Amino acid sequence: MNDYSGILLMTDLDGTFMNRRGELVERNLRALDRFKAGGGLFTFATGRVHTTIERFLLPGWRELINCPAILCNGACVFDPTENRILHQVTMRGEDVRHAVGQLFHSGRYTVNLYAGGDYTCYQDVPPENIESECWHKAVFVGEPQDVSEGWAWLAAQGESGYRFFRSAPHILEILPEQGGKGAMLAWLKRYYASLGRRVITIGAGDFENDLDLMEQADIGIAVANAIEPVKAAADRVLCTNDDGVIGDILDCIDRGELIGEEARPKG
Repeated sequence: MNDYSGILLMTDLDGTFMNRRGELVERNLRALDRFKAGGGLFTFATGRVHTTIERFLLPGWRELINCPAILCNGACVFDPTENRILHQVTMRGEDVRHAVGQLFHSGRYTVNLYAGGDYTCYQDVPPENIESECWHKAVFVGEPQDVSEGWAWLAAQGESGYRFFRSAPHILEILPEQGGKGAMLAWLKRYYASLGRRVITIGAGDFENDLDLMEQADIGIAVANAIEPVKAAADRVLCTNDDGVIGDILDCIDRGELIGEEARPKG
């Protein structure tokens, strides 16, 4: 059995770990069994939140991972074993209410706002009606052209207190300024360092919200179906999400193509 101890492998869900139909890929599952049996740490970095993954996307997801997950596109790190948030960042409602309100009242998007201690989802609720000042993220779903124009409008505002990106052609998200998958991966590395455990990190993704994961991970992996900026930011481009990229990653590790004796974590 190969030794994968000291490796933390993190993957996006939609478009990366799941296939194009939103299904699990058998090759990934077989590779995961081998990886975890060899001491590797595996988890997800996804835009989903812990209150909805199991109910709507991936029942039993906690059994697939064996270390804390990055959820809400990098608003929090969640421990599935203890069922608690280890670390989170938020926005103040007053800092983001104007931007969210302008997009909301344009009538061009379905809007989900996540706020409060339990990540309550407010669907199509006017932001001025949300009393909580603890906001995790705002999600705008619309036509790709509308999403691109919403992105451009936010970029022109030059406001602080939040960041924004597209997580799919039809999805625009606003997140805390200190959030993002890369920022949470950096926190997770410090968390393991505090436990006396050195980890080399591998991050896999496909879309704009995975760019900072590519930058922060010691080794960034783009699936072949990823957008071009993610491929450019990655260290390696492997197979598509339909073909089981976790299997490709392990094959590369086994051949000594990703991690050699000289490998050193970033940071």
